[in-house]
Amino acid sequence: MATVALRRSSSTPALPKAKDSRIELKTNQMVKETLKTAAAFSGVDLTAFIIQAASEKARRLLLESQITMLSAEEFEKVNALNQANDAPTEGLIDLMSGELFNERKE
Repeated sequence: MATVALRRSSSTPALPKAKDSRIELKTNQMVKETLKTAAAFSGVDLTAFIIQAASEKARRLLLESQITMLSAEEFEKVNALNQANDAPTEGLIDLMSGELFNERKE
């Protein structure tokens, strides 16, 4: 079954390049040794390994939160509804003129 991805219109914030913040972590010795071994295997130090892994996971999570997956059939239904030349409903007019929508536009 084919799927279609629709991306929502917000951007993922860029990570700052300056290292002006500190994060402290507590874990057990086994997890620390596992991370150190994986970092060495990757050719980076422990801090770089943790930052790279956490940053990648965060970016992926934020990107996934901006995407809606539809099957080809669902996409065709949504697309047909979007292509219809129906006048907006009273509810849609109320929604689009409401306070919440106007705050987002600014």
